[in-house]
Amino acid sequence: MDTKLSLANANWMKDLDPRLKDVSICYLAIPGSHDSLSYSITRQNGLSPDAPNIAKIFGRFLGSFMGRITFNWCVTQSLDIKQQFLFGIRYFDIRTARKGSKLLACHGLYGMEVIDALEEINECLNEHPEEVVILDFQHIYDFTSMDHRFLMGKIHSIFQFKLCPEPKNVTDVTLNWLKNNRYQVIVIYRTDEIDLTSYLWHSSKWITLWPNTTNLNYLYNYLTETLRDRPENTGFVSQCLFTPSTAFITFHILSTLKKKCCIECDLKIKSLWIKKQKSLRPDGVNVVIADFVNLPHFDFCSTVININNCSL
Repeated sequence: MDTKLSLANANWMKDLDPRLKDVSICYLAIPGSHDSLSYSITRQNGLSPDAPNIAKIFGRFLGSFMGRITFNWCVTQSLDIKQQFLFGIRYFDIRTARKGSKLLACHGLYGMEVIDALEEINECLNEHPEEVVILDFQHIYDFTSMDHRFLMGKIHSIFQFKLCPEPKNVTDVTLNWLKNNRYQVIVIYRTDEIDLTSYLWHSSKWITLWPNTTNLNYLYNYLTETLRDRPENTGFVSQCLFTPSTAFITFHILSTLKKKCCIECDLKIKSLWIKKQKSLRPDGVNVVIADFVNLPHFDFCSTVININNCSL
């Protein structure tokens, strides 16, 4: 990990131009990580409910080999939670599933206990009291009502007064307003299976649209068009990443997501599309998420953060 870069972005919200701290958080440019906890998945933990179909079909016959293939295509981050935070990540995409008595991170395979990740995030916030994170429980698998209530209770007990209640108008939420109210955590909880408490934001408050492609031109146009048409009074996530299909993975079965998708996307999409964006307005960029946010050939976090100053 590049320590200098990490320290430079560790307090980027605190260090923003004062004028930006009165801009709605849904109009600020914020770097995020896609499948934030996937660094913790292991080949040995078994296939999770969101595993690719090819892995489910052949997993029983190919055993550990299929586990290795799944691992190569499902790991999207190499930095742990604290490292991502120090790099400047403030939006965390969390996928979780129940396995036995545990609530685990997942992306094709199972990873760490989600509660441990939340505690690590809380430690980061304690050390950086003017920073704010957005925790998006993007996918939740195999949960009972009791599991939901347990996780909701843990979210409340870990973050307590840091939790920002769901607002009537997202545009009213600014960094100064959050600081004045001692809020540091926005939690988006995407489920219709159980009623949400006041400190969990409904999925409609923060829109995220999935490009689901490995085509360069399609991704570029999709990001541009969906951003242009984004709703005014919501947060908005631009997924600046490739998603390989089963056919794509089969054709490149001995390669990895990082080699075949992420590096090409960095060089041909992120470096072009992100640098053209503006923030601070209803049709501007908000959260931008990516795979492998620390690759050396493109300074993803700093580039997204700098959109704010360039938009003043």
